[in-house]
Amino acid sequence: MQKIIHGEQIVYMISMPYHNGGVNAYLLENEYGLTLIDAGADSDENWERLLDTLKQAGRSIGDIDRVLITHHHEDHIGLLHRLLAERNIPVFAHPEAIPRMRFDPAYAEMRVEFFRNLYRDMGCGQLGEAEIAGLRRRQKEYARLQVDGDIRPAAPDALSAVAGLEPIESFGHSPDHVMLYDAREKVLFSGDHVLPGINSNAIVEPDLRGGRLKTLVTYYRSLKRCRNIDAELALPGHGEPFRNYRQTVDQRLAHIERKVRRLLSLFPDRPTTAFELAQKYYPTEYQRQFSLVMSSIIGALDFLEDQGLVASVRQNGVIRYSRNDAAAAEKTDIAAESRRRQTEP
Repeated sequence: MQKIIHGEQIVYMISMPYHNGGVNAYLLENEYGLTLIDAGADSDENWERLLDTLKQAGRSIGDIDRVLITHHHEDHIGLLHRLLAERNIPVFAHPEAIPRMRFDPAYAEMRVEFFRNLYRDMGCGQLGEAEIAGLRRRQKEYARLQVDGDIRPAAPDALSAVAGLEPIESFGHSPDHVMLYDAREKVLFSGDHVLPGINSNAIVEPDLRGGRLKTLVTYYRSLKRCRNIDAELALPGHGEPFRNYRQTVDQRLAHIERKVRRLLSLFPDRPTTAFELAQKYYPTEYQRQFSLVMSSIIGALDFLEDQGLVASVRQNGVIRYSRNDAAAAEKTDIAAESRRRQTEP
């Protein structure tokens, strides 16, 4: 537990073990009461860490007035079912997060079919089929984290009234992500949108109707839109608190630009599939981290297509991508944007 005092706020940072190296939850103590921001990953150890932090703060579960969720991923909602079994605490999340947190059978089945079709479209073959089998097995684990309590939409007026925080829509890493901002104290709970020393994945997901979201395009635009938030202190979902918020955003934008340029350089002189490009870009990781690798490549292809630098066509049930060399020769938006941004104050 790390106690952070900033202005009139007291924040207790709870670092919890998780398979990706750890995840953070926060207890915020201010004039609005006690707010838990995110609920970490589910495990007995993490539950004990939450209880111990409450004890060190002179509090208990009964003192938590509300829970705010930055996004629906399992490492951020994991302890909710334990908390709500103890007490009916109101939970606030973006409206797009609520059906994902409830994880009803129809949504779960739609999500499996979405990825089945996606991996077929991207030419993933047997590895795609194996991933779908694994996804079906993992559905039971997701269902165990299903949240049945009082989940309320995180509307700006509601959060300002109950916690003194402004939700800032910051989609891309997930389709329901919000950062939480205290304008008075200039503190930003950045969730997984902006992380120190880590490039957050813009994970491919379906929308609630089963359509494909262009997550890296969305994430890049969200970063640009949120770049000028006046944050003296950022408290992330992973890693340590940091103060160079704008510089960190610029680093994330530059990383995306480098990534898509490198992918463009790997195109062969013929139409190619996302899976073929994944094997070139990630020659060792594509089997071990199949879903994340495919998400990364598909997002980058969406980005390049949005820029007019590649074109796609469906052939024999598979989507194939080709470089648009004429556009690439004329279009310098990505590099020019990067250079321009570095000269800004």
